Amino acid sequence: MEGLLIIGAELLLLPFIAGITALCELALGLASLILQLIFGTTIKASANTPRKMFRLSPAAIKWIQRIALGSLAVFTAALLLLNFIFLEQTVRFAVDKVETKTGFEIEYESMEGNLFTGAFAFEGLDITQTLAEKPQLSIQAQSLAANLSVWNFIFGSRVVDSASLSNASITLQAIAKPEEEKKSGFAIGLAWRENRLDGLTSGPSSLVKTPNYTIKNLKLSKLSIHVDDRSSETPTSYDIAIDHFEAQPLRSHFAIFDLLFRSNLDGTLNGSRLVISNTESDGMRHTKWATQDVPAGVLASLIGGPFSLFEAGTVDVEVTDQWEAERVESLELDWKIKVADAQARLPQATPKLLQPLAQVWVDNINKTEKDWEFGFQLQLSENQFKGASSLNAKQIWQDSIPVFIKQVAEITAIEESTVKDKTTKVLDAVKGFFENRREEKH
Repeated sequence: MEGLLIIGAELLLLPFIAGITALCELALGLASLILQLIFGTTIKASANTPRKMFRLSPAAIKWIQRIALGSLAVFTAALLLLNFIFLEQTVRFAVDKVETKTGFEIEYESMEGNLFTGAFAFEGLDITQTLAEKPQLSIQAQSLAANLSVWNFIFGSRVVDSASLSNASITLQAIAKPEEEKKSGFAIGLAWRENRLDGLTSGPSSLVKTPNYTIKNLKLSKLSIHVDDRSSETPTSYDIAIDHFEAQPLRSHFAIFDLLFRSNLDGTLNGSRLVISNTESDGMRHTKWATQDVPAGVLASLIGGPFSLFEAGTVDVEVTDQWEAERVESLELDWKIKVADAQARLPQATPKLLQPLAQVWVDNINKTEKDWEFGFQLQLSENQFKGASSLNAKQIWQDSIPVFIKQVAEITAIEESTVKDKTTKVLDAVKGFFENRREEKH
């Protein structure tokens, strides 16, 4: 998804070559001049403002009129030429610019478009990442279509009315991160504050650097996605099949929030049914996410957060919420999770200060033989998703760790005294350690 957003943003910012923008700026100046010279419109100065008299001879005015009308004719002719004769070359020029900037190689069999209606369509689209240090993304799509106001884009309103992608095959290989960047599970960080444990947020994702734009209606159909995740301690591969997906809207800086709370998806995750449902009635939105019998390692890779604790087992997840359509600052999600044959492990990236604390929960999870089934509420807000480029973004899970730990403690019957005995000394050190890190980040 991140690669598609970046490519889309870059392409949408280059609807024409740079010269067209200059022509549009010229058109604004000409329009103002035409209003004054042809229609006799003038801008009246304030009564208190001294006016400098400037007179033009009738001959000079005629010459200016001819130049203005001639320039307007040239501008109109240029647009007509670009639209009906040189459109393909113009789009190819823009695509080449995107390739240079992003490292993607973009090919297509054919394209159609109209600068005046804003309708564009590509057939036989092939996109491949060529930079070795980037996640290797490959997209082959039968068709990609979009409708947008080219003029709005030129003048700064980056809104796409509709876009659709169909019959596509997508492969993503997430490369291993440098050792210092590896963060998962408890490595998200725990801070002791006001008698509770909080997860720490991470830095901004790469999407923060991408242009801010909105697709009012995005439709995906018949997509096959294969992910090979080599960025985690335990490499994982999984497949997602999307029969139908529709988002209204999808905003680049809140893409994950809109995916979860403003879209509908019907598909499969590793062969298991995957559903995202969002409906609205009487001013209330009803949200549901559900999947069953998914390998724990897949959720650790795809979602992260507390699921990063598990290395084996299968998971059923159902999340529901009912919220006011205009209130996105406080969403209370009801989670129901069932884990069968669960096996947990302490992520290597867990800070040494936290290892004794985290190991308590890991040991007790592994001792539990029966299926692990529980529910809890988790509060989220739209702002936590800002700039997130994946469900594994740490800011999304910043408040989930303490809730998750509490549930593990209750289900595995960890006595409060046991936790206190093992963590009293650790927490004091953790408090200072993470507060210092927090100050350094700010």
